[in-house]
Amino acid sequence: MLSPNHLASQATLSRCLHLLDDDNNGQLRQLLRAIAKPVFTKRHQSQLILDIDSTHCDAYGHQEGIAYNGHYQAVGYHPQLLIERNSGLVLHSLNRPGKDADGFVADTFAWFDQSTTEVILCGDAGFPSPNPYALCDQHAVQVCHSMEEVQAFKL
Repeated sequence: MLSPNHLASQATLSRCLHLLDDDNNGQLRQLLRAIAKPVFTKRHQSQLILDIDSTHCDAYGHQEGIAYNGHYQAVGYHPQLLIERNSGLVLHSLNRPGKDADGFVADTFAWFDQSTTEVILCGDAGFPSPNPYALCDQHAVQVCHSMEEVQAFKL
């Protein structure tokens, strides 16, 4: 569907996205994780710096799932991303309404082996509730609020 020499049409992309459901999204998350683990192993990476943040994608018309975002002063999608900063890999993504990060964080921690990997979660003011922080405590995950703070945790 996507290649350097040929891009799929908007209609083809729309049909593909329309076919995605919760099962497909779960399979995509499993694929991302399956790709990431060998990368971490090859890099001998024992510390993961997880940067959780959201972004904005403008949308027009009456598309499902769009909302006004006051920060960007625009209507669109508000996807949340989880990027491992040492490798640059995107480990998780979710298009969600509002600023709910709780389920996103819980799902992320479910697949890490904290007994062999030090995990640092870097979030920002986008965490509107204390629940992600409570999850960090439960999973022995260190928390920082900016990438500058991460330097204090680096080995």
